[in-house]
Amino acid sequence: MLDLKGDDPALPAALVDAFREVRPTEELLVCSQNWVLLEQFRPYIGVTLVHSIGDEQQLALAWDRLARDDHDAVSIDYRLLSAARTQELKARVSTVMSWTVNAELPFRAVLGWGVDGVISDNLDMLRQFVERRDR
Repeated sequence: MLDLKGDDPALPAALVDAFREVRPTEELLVCSQNWVLLEQFRPYIGVTLVHSIGDEQQLALAWDRLARDDHDAVSIDYRLLSAARTQELKARVSTVMSWTVNAELPFRAVLGWGVDGVISDNLDMLRQFVERRDR
């Protein structure tokens, strides 16, 4: 997954071309809080749009958009989530990811709510989770 910043209109074509050269058969996930930029990726086959949601205002705007685009995904600040809200999102999109989860309690909470992925800066916490899971 690539998390994009900015609004360069040449970015979608250049990025998809570069990605296809390196990973021609793999799915590309493109994430941004700039939803206008994300829409420019829609014509490309094999690209999943990930709407990044950082506050309640963005979340309010997302509901209508996500109702139209049930194949898209979201990446959302964990502080905006609850078990019920995670399930509401999962009813509209294929994938719900949560960011930035750097402590054990919120990590366990979002996993318990059913998120599909966690974005974290805490490599030790993630390593311990994988080790526990693999045992």
